[in-house]
This record gives sequence, C-alpha cells and structure tokens, in this order.
Amino acid sequence: MSIRFQKLPIVCLLAASPALAQEELAFYALPPVFVSSTHTAVSEKDQPFSTTVITAEQIRQSGYTTVRDVLSKLALVNVRTPLDGSRSASVDLRGFGETASANVVFVVDGVKLNDNEGVTPRYGSIPVSSIETIEVIRGGSSVAYGSGASGGVIRITTKKGRGREGFGGDVFASYGSYDTKELGATLYGGANGFSLVFNGSKEFTNGYRDNSEASRDLGSLALDWQGDVYSAGASFSAEGSKSRFPGSLNRAQFEQNPKQTNSPNDFGSFERNTFRFYGEADYGNWGTGVRVSRRTHEALGSFDFGTFVFDARSEYEQDQISPYLTFTLPHSTGAHVIRVGYDIEKAALRGFDAGTLESNAIFIEDDWTVNDVLRINAGSRYERSEQQKASGQTRDYSLVAHQLGASWKAAENLTLFSKLARSFRIPNANENGFAGVGTTRVPFLNPQIADEFEVGLKTGLWNGEFSSTLFVMDVDNELFFDPTIVDPTMFINGLNSNLDELRRQGAELKWNGSIRKDLRMIAAYQYLDAEFKSGSLSGGRVPLVAAHNLKVATEYDWTSSVSTEAILNIQSDQRSAANTDLQIPGFGVLDLNWRYRADSYSVVFQVQNVLDKQYYRTQFGPNGIYPEIGRAFFVNLNAEF
Repeated sequence: MSIRFQKLPIVCLLAASPALAQEELAFYALPPVFVSSTHTAVSEKDQPFSTTVITAEQIRQSGYTTVRDVLSKLALVNVRTPLDGSRSASVDLRGFGETASANVVFVVDGVKLNDNEGVTPRYGSIPVSSIETIEVIRGGSSVAYGSGASGGVIRITTKKGRGREGFGGDVFASYGSYDTKELGATLYGGANGFSLVFNGSKEFTNGYRDNSEASRDLGSLALDWQGDVYSAGASFSAEGSKSRFPGSLNRAQFEQNPKQTNSPNDFGSFERNTFRFYGEADYGNWGTGVRVSRRTHEALGSFDFGTFVFDARSEYEQDQISPYLTFTLPHSTGAHVIRVGYDIEKAALRGFDAGTLESNAIFIEDDWTVNDVLRINAGSRYERSEQQKASGQTRDYSLVAHQLGASWKAAENLTLFSKLARSFRIPNANENGFAGVGTTRVPFLNPQIADEFEVGLKTGLWNGEFSSTLFVMDVDNELFFDPTIVDPTMFINGLNSNLDELRRQGAELKWNGSIRKDLRMIAAYQYLDAEFKSGSLSGGRVPLVAAHNLKVATEYDWTSSVSTEAILNIQSDQRSAANTDLQIPGFGVLDLNWRYRADSYSVVFQVQNVLDKQYYRTQFGPNGIYPEIGRAFFVNLNAEF
C-alpha cells in the first residue's frame, strides 16, 4: 500500500507494495544513433554516442562478481545499493532519483526484464561469467524499448556458444569480508552448429550490518542452433534467494553504530523461473525473427512491527512475444537499415495492489547512412495498453514515442551528434493501487511523458577519447511519491501522484585514455539540475539526485601480468526522499584493486571503501537512513578452460 510506514521500503521490494518500491530503490567511425531492441549486441564502434559498452574480457580482467559492480566501476554509472539483500541496485542514468528503477529498462538477450510492479529489475541474478556484453544506453529510448525507458536502457547479451566446437567454460570463486562466499561456473559444448551452455552460481554473506544475511542460488541452461540462414535457441533459468533486512536508522543511531539494526526479525525470500525462445532467419538484405519469453516469481517479506507481524506476499507472471522484420536498402553512397517490430506483453500481479497489464505495440526504425560523414536515424512507436485493478476497474492507454537523431563526422577526429526523443512510462500496478485518499481516490494515474533534446561531440584528446553531452528533458505527469499529501485520519503520509511539470538538464563528460604507456585513466563527470517546476514541491530538487558526480579510475601496469587500480567516487549532497528539509551529505569513497592475469586465469584482490568512510546515499525521512558498506576485502579467482 501507499501508506508510508517508517518500517522500510523493502516491504515493497519483495511484496510489490506500491510507492515504497519507487524509493528503493573504432572511435572515429560513424556509428548509428540507436540500437534495436530485437537484435544482439554489435561492436562498440557501431553503438550510439551515449552508449558505454563493457565486454566479457573487461569483466573477466576486472574480477568483479556482480553486475552492480560492473555497472558502477566499469561503466561508471550511478547506482544505489539495494536495501533488500539482493544483488540488483537502482541505476540512475538521467537524474530520476527515487523512481530511477522505473525509468531505466533492463533488456537481457532482447527481452525486457522490467515487471509491472514497483521493484528494481532482478538483473543481479545474472552471473557475470555468462555475459558477453553490457551496453549502457543513456536517454529516452521508448521507440525500441517501450514504457519505462525515459532514463535509458541497460542491455545485457549473454554468451550463446554459437560457432563453438568442443567443450570449454570458466569457473570462479570469491571470498571476502563478512564471510561472503561465492562459487560459480559457465560450461559450454558445441558441435555441428549446436551449442549447450550451463550457468550456475551460489552465494552467501553475513552482510555488513546486523540481520543482513543473504543467500542466493541460480542455474540456467541454454540450447542454440546456428545454420547458414536459420538460427534458433531456448533457455531456462531458475533463481532463489533468502535475505534478512537490517532496516533503517536515524541520524543518531547511524553516527553511534551504522552496523546496528532496528528490525532484527525481518526477512524475505524470492523465487523466479524464466523461459526464453528465439528464432531468426537471415536472407541477406532482409531477415525476420521472433522472441518469446515467460517468467514467473513468488516473493515474501515478513516484517515485525512489535505489536503484529506483517507478511507481504505476491505472485507475478509475464509473457512477451516480439516478432520483427529487418530490411537493408542500399543506395549509391550508403544504405537504409529498417526495422519493424511488434511487441505483445501480458502481465498479472497477485497480492498487494493486484492488477493486470496487456500491451500491444508496433514500432519502426530507419537507420540511414547518407554518406561517409552523415548518418540519420528516425523511429516511431505506437502502443495500446489496458490495465485492470483487483476491483475490476480498467483503463486504456494510447501512447506514442518518437526519435530523430543525426551524427556528422565534421573532421577526421571530430564527430558531432544530436537527438530529439519522446518517451513514456505507464504507471505500474503498485502506483495505481493507491493513488488517492478516501472519497477523492483516483482510479488510475496518467502516463508519464518525457521530451528530451541532447547534443554532443566525440573527439580525440590527450592520447585518449573525449565525449561530451548536453541534455534537457521536460517531463509531464511524472509518476512520483508525493510526501506533501497527508491524511492523518487514514494514517497516510504521502501518496503516488502525477506531477504537473519537471525539468532535468545537465552535462555528461568522459575521457578515456593513456597518461603514459603503463598508466591509463577513465574520468567521468556528471552535472544534473533536476528541479520541480510546479505544484507544492515547486523549486525543490528531485530527491536522491546529486548535482555533481565524479568518478575517476586509474590503472597502472607493474608488469605484463600485474596491475593495480584505484577508483575514486565523489558525490555532492542530495535531498532526502519523503522530507523536503533533510539533506544527505556528500561523500568521497576510494576503492583499490590488485590484479594478476595469465592466459587462462586471473586473481583479483579488492579493497572497497579503503578509508572506511561512514556514509549513506539513501534516506527516507528522519528515521530512514540506509548505511553503505564500510571497509571490506575480497579475493576473486577466475579460470578458463
């Protein structure tokens, strides 16, 4: 429900409770401006300018064992540590703060991972050893990816084993502070165009704080066949996790002992099964294919309020079917690459804020290489959706998304680009579940519409690559938990609502290069001005959005096999969620890694939060501080065969 208990937002993370869930959570080549949601990953030089690509080799050499760490420390994006013991973290690409998870779409092998409920997508269960590439696509992307892509897209492509003959794989093991242990393996075998891939992992940790133990098990099996014209594949995965919830602290408790808990009896569990199938045909200048998926999960959260124990349970199922066609139409100086797709989605949530969603969408994208220096892309999407509440109330949504972009190779080492996009987000079942008070209850919230314009450049600078992006985004009917809506007679302190107008504008700067042959550095700076423009919150900053964020990673090679890395993350203060007067202090955190790499194995020693900084980046009101982890040590081993 949308009633805000100080007992913690993690109720909704496992039980689909409403608004609380929103709180949680070749460089010079001319690339296209978009990536189609129906195709597998391609090389980095063919990505959008606003895209960061992380490869399997980079992941292996880094030694990171979670997708969350890969996104934060290799892709240098902003993440907030999860509050429910899971490995999935809220990723904020364009300053959505509290609702970041609902405004970034996760796509795994062409299938959306986002559910029709207010929880962070469970991408954290994906073993990093199974990943081929991770692409971080910033900015409005609803044409290809539909609802919820206003902030951007995280696209993960897993290893398929296509074209591989024989048997191989890799295994990894990790041990570290707080008795954190993890074992995992990726095994594959292939012959005559067929391949079989198995992934499995098991993890346990006592956690940094009291009552924060967590365990996780995952297994998946994928069968693929690759022919000259046709290809197909199917996969099945199952995951299960159990977590204890340490809960939140007030400021005095945090300063006294950030490891303590106010909720020693709270716990939860989560189980999910996922099935995926794809089939493709490539006839040269045209092709076709289809992707089908089904996933189900069950979640439990048990919360002890002293006078009573509240058990929140939910069940969820979602089906997706996405057929598509592709055409390549060459001309004298370039070519059109046209993609036409149709997405069908059905989802049902049972438990708190029960509801269903049925969507049908058609989209078309044209990536036009005009000549050697100019590329234009355009696309549109029309989506028709129907939602139903447990009460039987229904509402239809008819929404459109557009995108127009261009890139121009102005000089040998300078490319300019721009993009104009409209994206949308349909309110999820939790948000619609409690959207009003008493007799003024609103049956359904309105969809959120975001219009964005960005310009930028990419060029060579100081033995490296420099990119810069400026953007402005105006959002109407932003879906948001409004803490100023209060009804003491109903014990309600804040409700889900639509805001009239909100503007985000900012700059993203990145440099990646070599200071000298054995010393490399990546520096990324983001400035964000995210401000409410109307209503009772007018003039205030969007909660959980820092105006300044700087990440610097430097790596030094001692020998051809041994290197060290230092990662510095500096963030300015933020406004607390659920309270307009509280500020989350800024912080600076340093991590160190030592790496030994051989041809077939690697050893990584990590020290996180070297200076043992006591800090937090998430707060919901005066009693809602969630401490970040203190100093921690980990050893990771990876071997290929």
